Amino acid sequence: MKDIPNNFYNLDIYGKSSKRPYNPRGKMFGYHILGFGSGGKFDFTLPIQRGIFAFGNTGSKVNTRNLVGTNGVVASDASGAGTARNNLAATTYGGNKAIFAFGTAASGNTAVSNLVSNTGVIGSDQSAVGDAKGAPCAVTFGITGQALFAYGVVSENVNTRQIVQNTGVMGSVLSGAGSTRRSLGGSEYGTGLGIYAFGDGAQYYGVSNLVNTSGVIGSDVSAVGTARTHTAGARYGTGTAIFAFGNTAGDNFINTRNLVNNVGVVASDATGAGTARYSAKAAEYGGDKAIFGFGNSGSFTGVTNLVSNSGVVATDTSAVGTANAGNAAAGYGYS
Repeated sequence: MKDIPNNFYNLDIYGKSSKRPYNPRGKMFGYHILGFGSGGKFDFTLPIQRGIFAFGNTGSKVNTRNLVGTNGVVASDASGAGTARNNLAATTYGGNKAIFAFGTAASGNTAVSNLVSNTGVIGSDQSAVGDAKGAPCAVTFGITGQALFAYGVVSENVNTRQIVQNTGVMGSVLSGAGSTRRSLGGSEYGTGLGIYAFGDGAQYYGVSNLVNTSGVIGSDVSAVGTARTHTAGARYGTGTAIFAFGNTAGDNFINTRNLVNNVGVVASDATGAGTARYSAKAAEYGGDKAIFGFGNSGSFTGVTNLVSNSGVVATDTSAVGTANAGNAAAGYGYS
């Protein structure tokens, strides 16, 4: 077994085992609008152009943010808002905004959320809804830009879910599906659909769970990629997604990738690039591309890796932001 850094469990107290309690033609999601006089409907596209990384652990829990431009360039640290914490999740909602929620603060797990405007400004804490938890995962779904937070750990691993309306209001706890687990990855795919995959609980998982346009999570789909935890996912191209990085059994940090087609089928492992690490996070940017950033390779890192609109992961881009792990990332903004 590899030596694990002293800060491993400080980074993520849920990190290892539960044996203890668009391109311009692509779509972020489709809006369906009544055709003039025809009763028909058509789609127009609103590709996400920018990304944001925020919160996390740099040696202490923080609420700083790093914005990602339309060209994939990551800005230096900027002041944030809300409770400093790690082990949280984030995703896009309402088409061009983002939401961060849950996570582990110095005082323990939280249920707070923070809305991000279409200019990348993080709002103050919103009152708690649902169970305080760490290590959940979030995806966007639906044709009106809703979001879904699911899985994670309360006092034990859960598969429950909470729907966020396109106004940013989070709903109450609902029953979920699939193996109860934490530290998994998620992404949008297709039109208005989502996918969760991997994670750890009673074991490391390679399963995936598809999310329909109503936010209902499907049962486990048999593993294709290597079972792992602390991976991340993001949308790229036109209706496709990618999972990359993570930690496999035996404490092997990896940079392999698994592509997801526009019907939610996860491909087998493919060669990746960049520093092998876990707890990297990912967001879409530039309309049809993605970016992975930060994580832990035995120590905290600040490197990023751009993903092309064909799903190819690039080599490391030197760190700009403070080395960080356990943060979260999402896309926002149209232009």
